[in-house]
Amino acid sequence: MKLISRDGGYLELRPEGYQLDAADLVREDDEDDRDEWLVVSCRVRIADGREWSFVQPCLTTEEAERLAVWLAGVGAGEVTPTPVAPPARALLSFIEPNLAFSLEDANPARARVRAHFSHESMPPWNPHHDWPDYHAYFITLDVSTTDLLSAAQRWRIEIQPFPKRTPPRSAC
Repeated sequence: MKLISRDGGYLELRPEGYQLDAADLVREDDEDDRDEWLVVSCRVRIADGREWSFVQPCLTTEEAERLAVWLAGVGAGEVTPTPVAPPARALLSFIEPNLAFSLEDANPARARVRAHFSHESMPPWNPHHDWPDYHAYFITLDVSTTDLLSAAQRWRIEIQPFPKRTPPRSAC
């Protein structure tokens, strides 16, 4: 899935696979949910041409679906814009703080979507890799609502091979 901004910047996300192989699934009685984590590769370019990328297990299978729903909602005009420094509850955020999203502004034709980054997802030129304000660094992508709807559909197709898994039962 790729969102291309009017200014030449872009955000490209691709699910690479589960963090754990099927053979490594956690037993049913284990409280660990690592079997639900997706490794996601991300490439980012900002308007001035600088780029960076990362590969991290930063979305669960359920969070990946939430992203598709949110993108479709923005494209359909169903998401309310938030202030520049939105409170955490106004972000589409996830358990791992590597990525988050918010909506700056929208009209029926275009939307200004913010992609927020922190920790291992920060650009290498940014000296604040460990900001306590997890989602303070962001890029803004000015995209058409049609492209957002297409991106939501494309993301759903890309995550389809990675449904929620059920760990194997313990042999007793």
